Amino acid sequence: DNQTNYVVAIVGGRGTEDQFNRAYLSARQPGSCIKPLLDYTPAFDTGEYYPSRIVNDYKWEDGPSNSGGGYHGPVTIREALNRSLNTVAWQVLEDIGVSNGISYLGEMQFHKLSYVDNNIPSLSIGGFTNGVRVVDMAKGFSTLANYGVYNDRTCIVRIVHEKGGELTKNSKPTTKQVYLEDSAFMVTDVLKGTMNSPYGTGRGLGLAGGMPCAGKTGTTNSSKDTWFCGYTRYYSAAIWVGYDIPRAMPGVFGATYAGRIWKKVMDQIHTGLEPWDWEVPVTVVKRADPKNGIVDYFSTTGELRAAQAEHDQQQKQYLENIKYYCLVMSRRYIMNHFSDIKKYASVVENRMDDQGCTLETVLRDNAEILEQCQNHKANYLLIDDEYQVNSEL
Repeated sequence: DNQTNYVVAIVGGRGTEDQFNRAYLSARQPGSCIKPLLDYTPAFDTGEYYPSRIVNDYKWEDGPSNSGGGYHGPVTIREALNRSLNTVAWQVLEDIGVSNGISYLGEMQFHKLSYVDNNIPSLSIGGFTNGVRVVDMAKGFSTLANYGVYNDRTCIVRIVHEKGGELTKNSKPTTKQVYLEDSAFMVTDVLKGTMNSPYGTGRGLGLAGGMPCAGKTGTTNSSKDTWFCGYTRYYSAAIWVGYDIPRAMPGVFGATYAGRIWKKVMDQIHTGLEPWDWEVPVTVVKRADPKNGIVDYFSTTGELRAAQAEHDQQQKQYLENIKYYCLVMSRRYIMNHFSDIKKYASVVENRMDDQGCTLETVLRDNAEILEQCQNHKANYLLIDDEYQVNSEL
């Protein structure tokens, strides 16, 4: 429920005999459903990306393939997300930084994330080590529905102890702005096209009565996992369809069963509710893109954020250059004093006859060697019978 932020309904499996709650306990590969949460909304936050920005959809060596094997050349971000183009999502996440994108999932308390996933660009199209939980995906899309504000409420309304009374009366939900309001609104507007654009991967899944909605399909390799995650101003729902032991489901995609289940449930729970659309934030305007003339939404603060991001990147590059030149200078210094290094290292080696003797002990006991090391601004380490120098400027 996007208003109370409580989880109001869970289906953990089929039938009444199976007690395994897949919505909370199972982690599955999300496929393209992760793109709005991990790739595009964080990219919009940088100010460097927006719906009408052009990115080249093409196949490169060792890069991802698009579903169906087709490539469209230069496309807008809006079209790329509606078509669910893997190559564009991959480029976007690499550009903004994988660690940057995955930090947003951490902010929304996604479980099952692994340190192994850091800096792996295949995350952009759902290639996680452990996968994600259905409930986390629902929370993520609910965050988009609420203009980027995350709320940590779950399905627990209160806990009452028979003697201690209500234990949760002083518990307050935690809310935080994970995505910028502008970014969440623009991505939501783009995701409406999943259902209503001619090339949307979920076309035909729009809700009855003209209820505004947004969503994203997800299908993994060989259709082993199929998803549909979508939302209105009222509710968000995430649907996963597959087998407990993953196996191919030929001809099944995110819009096939998951999408139909989503539409059927959402149509039912929105019965009697008035259509409710997202209001345009005051910092979002619709105008022509000066680079290509396409009319679409822009953030009025985006250019400032983009300029700041460019400045930060330049500063990072300057620091890397400084570190590189310092390394080069220190290596030149070491080469100029290589004969001294060999002499001092030889003395150290002679003093390390006892098995329990360490290099630190030798340097501490031998004032002459320590003094020479300090004079030459270098520490000498004996590792695997090779002399390595850790220079200090």
